[in-house]
Amino acid sequence: MNKYIAIYTFFITSLFIFTSCVTIKMVSVDQKTELENQILGSINSLQEDLILVSSIRGEGSNYNAISPAHKEALYSVMNRQYNLDDVNTLKRQGIAGEKLNGLLFMFETEQTKNSKTFDSFARRIISEENHDRSVIMKRVIAVNPNLSARDEPLIQNIMYKLNLQSSPIETKAQTTSGEWETLSDTKKQP
Repeated sequence: MNKYIAIYTFFITSLFIFTSCVTIKMVSVDQKTELENQILGSINSLQEDLILVSSIRGEGSNYNAISPAHKEALYSVMNRQYNLDDVNTLKRQGIAGEKLNGLLFMFETEQTKNSKTFDSFARRIISEENHDRSVIMKRVIAVNPNLSARDEPLIQNIMYKLNLQSSPIETKAQTTSGEWETLSDTKKQP
């Protein structure tokens, strides 16, 4: 009997010593990260589709097979590229800023107050950019079976981060408290 107690004690002691020397680290994949990757993939896919469509557009039949919603999203990607220089100029001038919802906000400045022509131009560019961003966000929801309209805040947040990363350093950005700050090199990484 003492033999069994000694073996049992040895086993328990060994188990205690072994488990105290080993740490188990649990790693779980965050669902939000997976969704973020899906959203980024959808946005990149739209940009790739734009290249594909522009190369087959002359063939007619393949271009006509694309749905109207997909064409609208592709047009939005193309229009964003076309307006990029103007959008970045407006950001550097402090006229346009990045809102948390992934859209641009227009600030009134001396330049917009003193020139109706410039004010009209800035409003048009910001309006087009916001329209294009909204179309792209809606398209991301439409093409991802794991996303629905309730995921729109997540998509807006990802668009906000993407837009900040590609913005000039002088861009105004809305903080989570609703305040506005000007981006610097250190603040650019959301």
